[in-house]
Amino acid sequence: MLLKIVLDAILINLSFILAYFFRFRVLLFITPGSIPIFEEYLNVLIFITLVWLAIFKIAGLYEEKKFTSLIDEVAALLMGVTLASLILLGLLFLYREFWFSRLVVVNAWLIALLLLGLLRIVFFESRRIMRLKGWGVKKTLILGAGEMGKILALKIAQDKSLGYKTVGFLDDDPAKIGKSYHGIPVLGKLSEAREIIE
Repeated sequence: MLLKIVLDAILINLSFILAYFFRFRVLLFITPGSIPIFEEYLNVLIFITLVWLAIFKIAGLYEEKKFTSLIDEVAALLMGVTLASLILLGLLFLYREFWFSRLVVVNAWLIALLLLGLLRIVFFESRRIMRLKGWGVKKTLILGAGEMGKILALKIAQDKSLGYKTVGFLDDDPAKIGKSYHGIPVLGKLSEAREIIE
């Protein structure tokens, strides 16, 4: 998680730096009243980065278990970047001395979305490849060896990218204890979970 936060901070800064140069070096047909000194933007970027990271934290972007798919994580990223940009625009409206080009904020919103989205794709694919190779796989017990438990075990076995390996079932039915389903044994009763895990 710390690596993702550090990379997010770097990409947020890069987004605003690129947005600045895009606004004042490329969009020359939109003539600004004056071109602000680049160093002034750099000084404000520390505050902006902290605000954005705090909003990302609130949006749950650093909770690994929260997202079951890449689409879910990218959707949360879109919400986080948009909310962070709107808050920044609100600050510009409320505090006139906190001067910052609104067009830079809009440009930064789009650039950040692209860069941070690409980072999420890289992380997601890296995790998936690692799990397929058996790295970072978590041993799992399934509570109940009924139909739903068997379906879940089959799903986990078929999709190694989920990052789980079923080592056994727990079931209170004495007739099932000792039997195997899909090659996975029923290790004992639910009440014995602590001992079996140990």
